[in-house]
Amino acid sequence: AVLMPSEDLPSDSVLIRGFEFGKEACTLDALMSSMLSTGLQASALGQAIVEVNRMLDWRLSDEHVLDTDAVVEPAERASVRAKLFLGYTSNLVSAGVREHIKFLVQHKLVDVLVTTAGGIEEDFIKCMSHTYLGDFALKGADLRSRGLNRIGNMLVPNSNYCGFEDWVMPILDAMLAEQQNAGTRWTPSKVIARLGQEINHPDSIYYWAWKNGIPVYCPALTDGSLGDMLYFHSYKAPGLEIDIVADIRAMNDEALKASPRKTGVIILGGGVPKHHICNANLMRNGADFAVFLNTAQEFDGSDSGARPDEAVSWGKIRADAMPVKVYGDASILFPLIISQTFAKRLARADPGSSDGLSLPSAGCDGAVFYSDQQFVSVGLAEDAVNLTKQQALTKFGEFIRTFQIDNKSSSFPYADQLAKSSQRLRVDLAHLAHPVYGAPDLASALTENPADFLPLFEAAAKAEAQRIRSLAEDGSEPDVADVQVMLHKSSPAGHAAHTLSMRDIKPESYVSKLVMVPGIITAASRPKHKATYITIQCRQCGHSQRLACRPGVGGVTIPRQCGASTVPGQASNTCGMDPYLVLPSRAECIDQQSLKMQERPEDVPTGDLPRSMMCLVDRGLVGLVSPGTRVTAVGILSIYQSKEAGKARDRAGGVAIRQSYLRIVGFQEDVINGDSSRKPTFSLEEEQEFKEFAAQPGAMDRIFARIAPNIFGHADIKRAIAALLFGGARKRMPDGTYRRGDINVLLLGDPSTAKSQFLKFASKTAPIAVYTSGKGSSAAGLTASVIRSVIGGRFYLEGGAMVLADGGVVCIDEFDKMRPEDRVAIHEAMEQQTISIAKAGITTMLRSRTSVLAAANPPSGRYDDMKSAQENIDLQSTILSRFDLIFIVKDERSMARDKMIAQHVLGEEEFLKRYIEYVRASCSPRITDSAARLLANEYVDLRGEAQRAAGAEGADVPAIPITVRQLEAIVRVSEALAKMGLQAVAGETHVRAALELFKASTMDAVKSGLMDTLVFSEEQRAEVHRVEEQIKRRVAIGSFVSERKLLDELSRVGFNENLVRKGLLYLQSNGDFEYRRERRLVHRMR
Repeated sequence: AVLMPSEDLPSDSVLIRGFEFGKEACTLDALMSSMLSTGLQASALGQAIVEVNRMLDWRLSDEHVLDTDAVVEPAERASVRAKLFLGYTSNLVSAGVREHIKFLVQHKLVDVLVTTAGGIEEDFIKCMSHTYLGDFALKGADLRSRGLNRIGNMLVPNSNYCGFEDWVMPILDAMLAEQQNAGTRWTPSKVIARLGQEINHPDSIYYWAWKNGIPVYCPALTDGSLGDMLYFHSYKAPGLEIDIVADIRAMNDEALKASPRKTGVIILGGGVPKHHICNANLMRNGADFAVFLNTAQEFDGSDSGARPDEAVSWGKIRADAMPVKVYGDASILFPLIISQTFAKRLARADPGSSDGLSLPSAGCDGAVFYSDQQFVSVGLAEDAVNLTKQQALTKFGEFIRTFQIDNKSSSFPYADQLAKSSQRLRVDLAHLAHPVYGAPDLASALTENPADFLPLFEAAAKAEAQRIRSLAEDGSEPDVADVQVMLHKSSPAGHAAHTLSMRDIKPESYVSKLVMVPGIITAASRPKHKATYITIQCRQCGHSQRLACRPGVGGVTIPRQCGASTVPGQASNTCGMDPYLVLPSRAECIDQQSLKMQERPEDVPTGDLPRSMMCLVDRGLVGLVSPGTRVTAVGILSIYQSKEAGKARDRAGGVAIRQSYLRIVGFQEDVINGDSSRKPTFSLEEEQEFKEFAAQPGAMDRIFARIAPNIFGHADIKRAIAALLFGGARKRMPDGTYRRGDINVLLLGDPSTAKSQFLKFASKTAPIAVYTSGKGSSAAGLTASVIRSVIGGRFYLEGGAMVLADGGVVCIDEFDKMRPEDRVAIHEAMEQQTISIAKAGITTMLRSRTSVLAAANPPSGRYDDMKSAQENIDLQSTILSRFDLIFIVKDERSMARDKMIAQHVLGEEEFLKRYIEYVRASCSPRITDSAARLLANEYVDLRGEAQRAAGAEGADVPAIPITVRQLEAIVRVSEALAKMGLQAVAGETHVRAALELFKASTMDAVKSGLMDTLVFSEEQRAEVHRVEEQIKRRVAIGSFVSERKLLDELSRVGFNENLVRKGLLYLQSNGDFEYRRERRLVHRMR
């Protein structure tokens, strides 16, 4: 027989069947899928696509965990992918494959490039001029005479190389200078990176390689025009050295030190790039994946090299690998392969790519995706999103690598963050949720299921940090610690994190969701250690296992039985119940801190108590905030079983009692005197309005008119409150200490004189304010207290009113009703603006950068004109000296004034509050030299005047001491007045205005009492003269008499007691009489 009998082929053999046009949808995906069932080189092309997808699909999590593995965490293993080498020849860069390679490098889809000298120089030349399409059959002699060079069927004018020489020569000069002056050791890869930096062109492969930290190796750097440039430069400026051996070591180490990663190679053409990539992988016993593509037919001189199987024989490709070689033109094949592999993945990861990439859906969607990862379903209210863990990892990595604020920006903020610090990544949720430049599906997944997706985000960040930092000086890959992703949100745009107030939090709706909650940190515990992983060991058989601990308050459940019984080949369990012991030395721990966050005062409805909730922070967030800090916390709403619930277990339903808490994953501080990392935001229109307001004549008077407009009169007090609200300038001294810029004001006087109304106005107008009453405030309530925690029983700090008002105003009504020991407690807070704590083993210092506006009544309830200042002001001089301005407020009885008050009409403005916030954040004036000299002279006069007033009252020192603190007070008031007009300096005009205010307040208070009684009407003067005569008749010169006895005698003969007191005070001021023994005795001196 001619024909031999046929054997049956395996049932799974592929049937040859080409693509049928007209019967199937004519799409690129469908056409490329048919390659696997088409003969000749079509099947090789299909196999090449499968092999490249295998390279991209592989993750370390696909492999079994070995005892020697350093990476064991599942999420971390899922982020470790294969290391990809791409080799190509120069003619492909000239032919247009350059744009495909640039796409891969720009998006960090490959890890290492190896090429020829022409592959380097042609990329730079094409940034400066053009390459043209010609023909293979053009005569060389004719082209030579025309100054044209042929590469295959492409034409390159000689002028291109002349321009390249003009560009590269100055760079070589600079490199030589750096070698001689700084000792720079140049290698071919460093030269290429430097040229990529210098070209600074977005069309360049090597610009993106330099920007993304992707190494480019060119072992034959001198084989081309770049070699000619180096040759010419060696005569022009000898001495430039390029170390090729150092690059050979680095290139081989790229493969050798890739473990535990697998390696994949994609080689376009042959020659030097192919030989060096294969030889590098020989150092690790071969590559794991390989795809070879010809550059063209052999007749054009482009192909050079053996089949992949020959490389297997040398150990350059692993024996168990499935290498593919396609015989065809790489300029045709490679873009087709990219469309079915790399580009398809990028399109899935970033549908709205910021570089303008737009791929047709028919050519990029619907390909087979190989993955064994489990799906994580994220249920959303409107749009359900299903993301595999691997998809999420890939997309998070893409976001970190490629996110830009807009498509015009040349910076990558998150990649730059990791380049500077690989331990923390601060991510703005508004960026993640951006519909064009971000990844809204990731933002939604992170919002609805943060416990699953945040670890994936951190794993992706660690992988990117590893990639960015892999290019060390010696080519090694340094260890990168775990990256903590800290979330915040700068704007309400985008659907990321539920923004809630504490009163809106409903556990049934938001538990395990990502939420944003504004508030004030009122308490902070000492940091403690929280285990993330523990190792347990059986005390009987020694079997050990590693257990992950739940985050937050959660712990870990230790198995009741030994796990060795589940291991194949082991005997049945004989270890008994609860055999495991925890090995503390093998535990992995992080820092953790408990915080208490309270509603902001302005968010609390009138009559309600402020609500609070427990919060937990860990790792890099520990110790970042202290009590009194205003924050907007981003966290995962969680629940735990409190001690109270545990005690209730015996009661019905006790086991179901749970408390909610916030596991914070990031926060942003609200502004405090412009001293925070986050400053208040103002629109351009607002800023322009504020500047125009400040530039208007009489802006200061218009501000004064806006202070408590519902209160008639009291112009000086209104000016003082305006100065308090704006504040002076906080100054840092050479020794590192600070001088306060906040102004303290005391209102002392009669009831029903609007003191409390002034305090209420200030508390509503100040951007940050706390209102309290002296009678209801203790020292701990004003400063800070130490409280035992419900969880763990540890002590923690809880801030009081002056801590909560840090950066704002504390309004204390009924200041005189406070106990003396409580007033003493705020001495430090009023001057040094700190609160020192040393209780229960906690020693710390809290910030209290607040202004104090206090109101008090005299001891007798009303201000008594018949008493001196010392008698009317029943406060210690130590507390009085801390007030910058002290006002005596009297209820003057005047019919005309009462009618004017009744006709007064009021109105409130929100403008003032925003203007104060803007000024405090943007303006910090300093007093001028001439104003300082004026103030120094006036200060001396003020001290003398105060001493004379004290002497007139028979006292050794004034009731209100005039010290250096009062000098600083006038400086602060001057700066505050300058702030009102957005002035950079406080001049003499401001100092004079501050002096007038000081004289109208504190100096008037110093002289109050006696001096106020010396102004009489004609009738009163006649009455006082009669009283004087009666007093002199009853008291001989040099004798003593009881004041009470004298008052009683003159009252019996018809004189009013107040009139007698005025007569005594008048005689005392003239020096005829003096008081003795605490004013109980009157002594006639002459």
